[in-house]
Amino acid sequence: MSGNIRDRRNWTRSLTITLIVAVAAAVIGCMVDAGAKKTDRLYFTNTAGAVLFDHGAHQDSAESCVTCHHNIQAEEEAASCRECHQTVQPSETNTLACIECHDDDYTPDMMEHEEYLEIEDHSCLSCHAPRSISSAYHKNCSDCHLENSPEKFTKANGELLCGACHLR
Repeated sequence: MSGNIRDRRNWTRSLTITLIVAVAAAVIGCMVDAGAKKTDRLYFTNTAGAVLFDHGAHQDSAESCVTCHHNIQAEEEAASCRECHQTVQPSETNTLACIECHDDDYTPDMMEHEEYLEIEDHSCLSCHAPRSISSAYHKNCSDCHLENSPEKFTKANGELLCGACHLR
């Protein structure tokens, strides 16, 4: 054997440390995809065909996040829906049956409307069923698209072009 045992231990230790660092770097390098591009594109699936939605492109167009994200509260949270929606809404006539949450012997006249809202577990949406998500998207999206880019979202005769949003 040639060389000093102490030198061999130092050499083996250095080689082991170098090997461990190289393997760790390779594993971390595989876990992090440097070429991956973050995208704000989402697919909303539905029966009419999925809708590709580019959030990044739309967030610059809206006045604020609340314009589209109705469930995000502004700086001051509304105490009731009526603060913003002062006219009669379709959801007021589309109410859930009390029996869906309560026993058979419960009736709505047991409490005043304001008393319901004082109960922590109750909210407007506990009883009032708003329009469907599909209706909300069509109302908000279509109005804005038709106002800003009618040539992309309508046929020559002015009829809505469903295929402009819905993929088949």
